[in-house]
Amino acid sequence: MSNNFDKMEEELSQLSNIMDKITTNSEMISKSLSIRRSDLAKLSATDAVLKKLQFLFDLPPRIKSFIDEKKYTDAVNYYSTAKKTFETYSHFPSIKVINQDCLNSLNQLKAILYQQLASNEVRLFTVNLNCFLNLKSIFRLIFIRCPIVFNYCSN
Repeated sequence: MSNNFDKMEEELSQLSNIMDKITTNSEMISKSLSIRRSDLAKLSATDAVLKKLQFLFDLPPRIKSFIDEKKYTDAVNYYSTAKKTFETYSHFPSIKVINQDCLNSLNQLKAILYQQLASNEVRLFTVNLNCFLNLKSIFRLIFIRCPIVFNYCSN
């Protein structure tokens, strides 16, 4: 019986040594991976910033294209998406210029929408979905606080 206990004690000792080795190896692997994890996190953050910047650089021609295609709601929605990013990076001169280009296009859009509302194209009881979307765009533009430019005379 004593022999069985000695054998069992020896096996438990070996098991303990193996578990210690596993723990040591696991810690080494974890340390190695944590360095790579932090590198991946940095790369991921850099990728996100680059995507935002690419979106901003593409925005002025995209807004002009939407206005040319009479997709006014899309123009306003795209600018609204970028507005917070413009505010965050407004201290960079290039971002400031891009924002100003977008605001200039949005001012042209406001003038177009106000002219449509002031013209005879819009009658009191014949307001269609397109007119509603234009009104929605006007209100969103006002909410963006883009200065209103009046280029027409209302009679």
